[in-house]
Amino acid sequence: MRDLDDMDDLSDTLDLGRPIEAVEFAEHEPVARHRAQNSSGSQRTLIAIIAGIAAVVIAGASLGAWQAWRQSEQSRLLALSACNTKLQAYDEAVEHFEQIKQDFATVSDISEEHVSDAETVKTLRAELSKAIPSRVECPADGKQDVQEYTGITLDNAVHALTTQGQGITDAAKRVTESQEEKSLQDTRASLNEAINAGETTLKESENNVQDNSIRDDLRQALDAAINASPSDDLDALAGHIETVKGKTAAVKDAMTAKKQADEAAEARAAALRELEAAENEDAENAETDNAQTDDAHSEASAPSTSDLIHSCWVTKNDGGYQDVSYLSSHGWTLERAQADCEQRKASQR
Repeated sequence: MRDLDDMDDLSDTLDLGRPIEAVEFAEHEPVARHRAQNSSGSQRTLIAIIAGIAAVVIAGASLGAWQAWRQSEQSRLLALSACNTKLQAYDEAVEHFEQIKQDFATVSDISEEHVSDAETVKTLRAELSKAIPSRVECPADGKQDVQEYTGITLDNAVHALTTQGQGITDAAKRVTESQEEKSLQDTRASLNEAINAGETTLKESENNVQDNSIRDDLRQALDAAINASPSDDLDALAGHIETVKGKTAAVKDAMTAKKQADEAAEARAAALRELEAAENEDAENAETDNAQTDDAHSEASAPSTSDLIHSCWVTKNDGGYQDVSYLSSHGWTLERAQADCEQRKASQR
């Protein structure tokens, strides 16, 4: 019952003829205005917050972009510096490569006939004919990837130069070794030739020299050379060659001297025999002449054989003997003087 009474009191208070919404808004109009005012303020605050956030985002993006650019530029400059370092290494590699070629310029002039293996010369020429990798610059304004690519190119060029330089060094070493081997072969061949010639001379000189000690010297030189022939010492081998040649020549000279001495002795013996034969013939003729001219020999007696070697005794018109010294006064040989003497004697018989 209390509830119903309350309802009656409420009906007296409210205007039941107006719509409920109108009644509510009418009674809450100040609240609505307050709410509208609060809503407008919130929107402005939200807009301000959004603008602030946008500004922060934009500022952050700009800062991030600047930092990214700065980091990228630093990386690019580092790449440029590394590229220039590699370019310097390339220049040094080229200088070293040119020095290698200069050091082996003499070796590169060695021809095939002066080495034991001609292929070593061909290999060296092939190494020297290879082109030097081109020089590339590091662009100052180039991007990082350009600097890095240029650096890789320079690294490859330095590696190629190092490889070519080592190839030239190795090839030149092989040429030098081949040349030394050829020199060793030639020297050993010359030594063997000298030994063979010495052995031949030693055999031919047996009983054909006046002093046999010179043949003993040659024998010792030959034995020493034979023992040294397997050696790789070029100077020692060359020394043995000269020694053997010198001793061989000495023996040959001794053989020649003995031959000449023997020939001279034989010539003198032949001349003496001819003189003795002529003396005997003259003696026989003289016996006949003496029988007819015993009283005519008033000036001198007949010469001896030794006198005839140096002079020519001929009969004078008055029956005496005349001394004609052809050997001493005319410088004739014994054979010519004797022949002339015999001719003079024959003309006076």
